[in-house]
Amino acid sequence: MQCLIYFGTQDTYSNLLTTYAVLGPLELTKTKGVYLTSLFWASMCFGRLNGIWVAKLISPFKILLIDMILAMVAAFFLMALGGKASGVLWGFTVLLGLSFATINGATVSWASQHLPENNYILSMIMIGRCVGLLLLPTSVTALFKLYNPMILMYAVFGSTCIMLTMLLIAQFLATKFGVQGRLRVKSHKQTMHEDD
Repeated sequence: MQCLIYFGTQDTYSNLLTTYAVLGPLELTKTKGVYLTSLFWASMCFGRLNGIWVAKLISPFKILLIDMILAMVAAFFLMALGGKASGVLWGFTVLLGLSFATINGATVSWASQHLPENNYILSMIMIGRCVGLLLLPTSVTALFKLYNPMILMYAVFGSTCIMLTMLLIAQFLATKFGVQGRLRVKSHKQTMHEDD
């Protein structure tokens, strides 16, 4: 579920950012809108390159927690002030890109530490990515056209809040009900033996 929201939000923001910049309250030029989107992707690239070193020093949960809090802060300021000051839009777009940069790797790393080791978990992560890339951009684009461009910022803020909540719940469940922090799934054979 985390991947569904993360990839959907990332794709939605990057796809609609130029349109938001041009049609939104600031009415920037198309060129500036394209530069803004390029800056978002450049900040993600820079964040991923630096994330390699950060991952060696900090646990996946802490990386996710920091990333999601920063993303939520960036999304809040984009929602509250992004339509009023272009400096806020540019600056917090960079922060959003930096905070989104390492979420994917940290999520997979967290899952490998806390979830059962099988292909089912990785398959669910991949399916979540695909569904997120299909649902969120489509629905937010429809609302964007139906209402106003600020829907993009509301959607990004709401998504970051949901991601942070889901992370905290998942961490709680893994530490509370896991064995040494790892959730276990009983195999069919183990269940059959318990029934006998």
